[in-house]
Amino acid sequence: MLLPTFFRVLNGLLTISFLPFLYSIYKKEYRRFYLLWGVGFFLYGVNNLVRAALLFSQTFMVNVELAAFLIQSSGFILILMGIGNLIGRTRLIFLSSLSIPVLMVVFYLTTKPYELAQLVALFPYFFICASLLFIRLRFKVELDMLVIGWVMIFLINMGYMFDYTDSIFTDVFTMIGKIIIFYGMTGPRFTLLASDFERFLISGSYSSYNENHGGYLTFIESRSKRNVEIAWIKEKVLNNSLSGVRTILVTVYDTISPHDLKREGVLDTENLYLIRMVKKEYNVGQTFLEKNMNIGDDVSDLEILFSDIFELAQDRKFSCQIILYNISILIHVHGWKRLYSFLISNIHRMKASNVKLYIVYYPKTHSNYQEIGAIEQLADQIIQI
Repeated sequence: MLLPTFFRVLNGLLTISFLPFLYSIYKKEYRRFYLLWGVGFFLYGVNNLVRAALLFSQTFMVNVELAAFLIQSSGFILILMGIGNLIGRTRLIFLSSLSIPVLMVVFYLTTKPYELAQLVALFPYFFICASLLFIRLRFKVELDMLVIGWVMIFLINMGYMFDYTDSIFTDVFTMIGKIIIFYGMTGPRFTLLASDFERFLISGSYSSYNENHGGYLTFIESRSKRNVEIAWIKEKVLNNSLSGVRTILVTVYDTISPHDLKREGVLDTENLYLIRMVKKEYNVGQTFLEKNMNIGDDVSDLEILFSDIFELAQDRKFSCQIILYNISILIHVHGWKRLYSFLISNIHRMKASNVKLYIVYYPKTHSNYQEIGAIEQLADQIIQI
């Protein structure tokens, strides 16, 4: 059993070695995903080492088997929580993942159906693959290497569970899958926050956060001309700047163009960051300042962006305000139900942070008042300009 034990130990040490690399990325990027997956892989590797010891001794010890099971389950729970963190559903994924070890214990202690327990043991691998594939398709994040690596690990463990592959073959291909996963983890960005945008945000005022804790949602019902709207935005940005509060202006399809903002002096304000939501085929060009970013014509991109801002604001304890101009055109393009869902899914996180969200809209452009009325009910206040 010396050779199988060697490969099992090598598999464990390789998995444990991911932790320092992922932790260094976490310290740099401040994304919990890397920390959760780093500790998760560490526990996954420790489980491999414990099972290598059992394989070498060729003995069955209930306490050691139980310890290995708990360590592996904890590692998988952390990895699944990391996936939940990518889409702002950490708590939901955590609660869902707890069912896996519970089901395995229940099956073992009651009827002890060995085959069913094997299938349940494979469920974490399947759940990870399905979750990553869902994020890949839904949010257009480059996760191909992660999906390929986890699918390899899932399939090879399925073969091992049902005696189609031996121990050495399983460990070798599992290590290959983990190397592919590691390459994928260190490559893609799991956030829309560019480094300059993140630096802009975290340079905001801490005192403002402590004094005005709690986010809220305000709808701005516009009945004015474009120059009046720009004047209102300029005043809001200037007042925020005097308080050390950062302002993020999100414009949709350049309904307020960078030329308009530049002409009125809005872009010259120090504490303003411009985000333009534009069609992918649209030539976005230059926007006259460094503090700007473009995102695609997809509400999912907007969801990721807002999720990142809310999470960073809550973690780093800074204050900022977002002005979305305007939601009416998004409703006309993507449908009111999609935007209603977008707002519902972000309200709780917004209120837990110190982010104030202002949304400009034009109720007279909506033929179905019940639809726009349902969205209005989500607001903490509605003001007119």
